[in-house]
Amino acid sequence: MLPAPSKLVLPSSRGAGQRWRYTFDRPAADWFAAGFDDFAWPTGPGGFGTKGTPEAVVRTVWDGEHIWLRRHFELSAESLTGERLAELRLLVHHDDEVEIYLNGVPAAEADGFLVDYQSLAISPAALAALQPGDNVLAVYCHQTTGGQYIDVGIVAEASAAALASAAPPLPADAVAAFQTPPERRGKEEQELVKKYRSKLRGLIAKAATAEEQLQVESLRRHIEDVEAEMPPQLPKAYIWTETGVDVPVTQVFHRGNPRDPRGEVGPGVPAILVDSALPPPTPTERSSGRRRQLADWLVRADNPLTARVMVNRIWQHHFGDGLAGSESDFGVMGEAPTHPELLDWLASEFVARGWSMKRMHRLMLLSSAYQMSAAANAAAEQKDPSGELLSRWRPRRLEAEAIRDAVLAASGQLNRERGGESVFPAISPGVLASQSRPGNGWGNSPAEQAARRSVYVFVKRTLLVPELEVLDFPDTNGSCEQRQVSTVAPQALTLLNGDFMQEAARRFAGRLAVEAPDAARRIERAYLLALSRPPNDAERAAVLEFLAKQERQIRADLVAAGQINAEQGAAGEQPDGAAQQALEAFCLVLLNTNEFAYLP
Repeated sequence: MLPAPSKLVLPSSRGAGQRWRYTFDRPAADWFAAGFDDFAWPTGPGGFGTKGTPEAVVRTVWDGEHIWLRRHFELSAESLTGERLAELRLLVHHDDEVEIYLNGVPAAEADGFLVDYQSLAISPAALAALQPGDNVLAVYCHQTTGGQYIDVGIVAEASAAALASAAPPLPADAVAAFQTPPERRGKEEQELVKKYRSKLRGLIAKAATAEEQLQVESLRRHIEDVEAEMPPQLPKAYIWTETGVDVPVTQVFHRGNPRDPRGEVGPGVPAILVDSALPPPTPTERSSGRRRQLADWLVRADNPLTARVMVNRIWQHHFGDGLAGSESDFGVMGEAPTHPELLDWLASEFVARGWSMKRMHRLMLLSSAYQMSAAANAAAEQKDPSGELLSRWRPRRLEAEAIRDAVLAASGQLNRERGGESVFPAISPGVLASQSRPGNGWGNSPAEQAARRSVYVFVKRTLLVPELEVLDFPDTNGSCEQRQVSTVAPQALTLLNGDFMQEAARRFAGRLAVEAPDAARRIERAYLLALSRPPNDAERAAVLEFLAKQERQIRADLVAAGQINAEQGAAGEQPDGAAQQALEAFCLVLLNTNEFAYLP
């Protein structure tokens, strides 16, 4: 409801991010109407743009050319009477062209850019369109050159005048901090500069003449051009480090109560794992020595546990199950290894080979156990019905991420770029709508970036990519010692009807049409790309028959729908792309075969 005249009516996002619905894709022509359905638009905090616009607080990145925004707000009947209605003004910060609507009626428009928030008059027609209760503010912004930014609020005249007036001067200590050369600033002065930098820029911008503002803008754009040519920053990561040999005292708190310490406790390891207490750590010039002591104990010669756990994990990665089935429990409650001598030998080899995981991968992959056939014989079946004794190879399904990457690779979409930020593959509006706040926290990566390897896919605890989740992607609420492998109906629905697989089949068929001149060679190429082998004679004949049958059916459907005439269908012409649609259907089937998803 409308507060006192000197207060904000509809806050902008300068102080805190206000929720907006937005889209970067051109919407329907009536997008600004009060009754327009914007439910499918994503939501995000206000302050849309990129860094560089003065006094702009960017909360949602917008780096394209266009953006459309919508937001609902409430007004009371009292706020729409006489003088109080006339006091309302828009509070806008924009870069570049902006159009603003209230309840579908044009309220204001402006071009160019601002260096701070500014109040704009609301058109009489838009003021007349305001109503008690729910109202809609709609905004369109077009970026033409340089940076971009848009944020809009509504204020009463007194509030607009207060915001337009000069801000109070900086505190004396802040002025002194700015006047101190950067290399001589202490920690407190650095904090003051960081705190008041934006405010100082705003004061300078307001005091500058028109000519000085043009000079400032020219310098700002020059800085942006220079920054754009800078090499990308090196990756950053959180790490543990020590500040010296002195370490804080660690107390044992009674029942976890931090106000009830019951005595000091020092570093150590579980007593059940050692015959005697470890000697005190040896400090160095820069470290207490505790971490080095723990690392040395983990890999000492009389502690085989670390090597046994590690090689068991590597074995699990290649064979599906570890030699000890309880990969996270090597204690008395865990499963005994099926081949204890082999596990011990691998552990000793791991240590002897310099703890090199690469050498262990090579050792296991070149072993006869890994190269066994999956075919069983009667004698082995009686002694080893489950295959855990390694009498034969046990086919296993690839992990969800590997299947997604294989689909992208076969269809020619896989982006092999390494490093960088997480990516957000497209998720259907129906899945996004299942969130409490639909679309919240899920980005919109370009198609090329979304096709990067699955290791770069953003993991959101409450929203998983459907094609990964349905293939037993681990529960993000806890650790996962072993991937589950299920076979359930939703897998078929997702892998046959999902948008990701449908698009992959189209791209796969398009790749085949370019790389092979006729149906027979396309079949050959498809098998090589998807299954790494050529088709046999029976498979080749079955696929040719399938393609012909599918093409006839598609043409018949198009004739029945009136999209082509019977002569076109009978003549075998392809203005409708029926042959390509049949090839897409074959590609979809090939990507859903067991041979594609399983290690045979």
